[in-house]
Amino acid sequence: MRDAAHPRSAPARNPGPLPLVVSSLRALGGVVGAGAVMALLAPATAGAAAPAPCDRVACVASPRWDTAFGRGISVANTPFEVASFAGPSGEDPQGRVFLGGVYDNSTGVLTCGRIRGRVAVGGFRIVASDNPTRLGTGVLVFGVDNGRTPPGRAVDRGNAVFVDAPPTACPEPDPAKATFDLCGELTIRDARPGGPALVPRLPVKAPAGRPCGGTAPGIVVATPTPGARVRVPALVGRRRSAALCTLARFGLRWRFRGSPRVYDLATGCDGRSRVSPDPTVSEQSPRAQTWVRSGHVMVLDDECALAARRGGSRRCL
Repeated sequence: MRDAAHPRSAPARNPGPLPLVVSSLRALGGVVGAGAVMALLAPATAGAAAPAPCDRVACVASPRWDTAFGRGISVANTPFEVASFAGPSGEDPQGRVFLGGVYDNSTGVLTCGRIRGRVAVGGFRIVASDNPTRLGTGVLVFGVDNGRTPPGRAVDRGNAVFVDAPPTACPEPDPAKATFDLCGELTIRDARPGGPALVPRLPVKAPAGRPCGGTAPGIVVATPTPGARVRVPALVGRRRSAALCTLARFGLRWRFRGSPRVYDLATGCDGRSRVSPDPTVSEQSPRAQTWVRSGHVMVLDDECALAARRGGSRRCL
């Protein structure tokens, strides 16, 4: 009869998978925790499918923060610049955005942000603008990062919508709301809660939209000729849109009375585009028929610019 007090005399038994795994890891010098061991055994015991392979070639490290940054101009000729970040769940949002063109050269500070994959939405409070009525209001900016942008092509997409009050809770990111191709680079990164992890690398999509070189139809950019003299055209009594197209064709730049911002890009010059409101020019300086150098800055006034100076609610495009 075997003595139970002597383990050596007991019959040999199969140690099972758990001691074997622990022994193997200890033999490699590892410090083993029960959670780590169970994690190793889970696929085998539960019969779960192994995750898809993800190495440094097919994948990249996820950042610790949600980020969206970039600069360029949309195919609708809206200059933009954005730099913002927040926690993985949108906490502690910080950042700024600049929107030119029809957005009145407005600058906003980030009030909320949400990112899902390579789609983002950010809410901003307007803190500076050529249009004083914009101050204190909000804007929602939508963006889609479609991968690295090939030179001279529009791949990423975006859009922005003014709202009455700065958003404090952003809606779910929706790629359908990013309606314009962007000539420039927009980079969006979605952080994973709990720290960095490997995520699939985003492939470069086929170039979309129009080439970034050149100007969109209906757009005229003032191109001054060095040293050339220009006779100032008559603008008083004309609609603002037509007056600005004329100035751009003459190689003259302009600003509106009461604002230091100088412009050299006119829209709606193909006769098909319409802007609203389209006020009538009431004053110009220098006056018509005056000789000036090409690139000279004209000073214009109209009832819309006057309303903006007085803090009125009428929007000036």
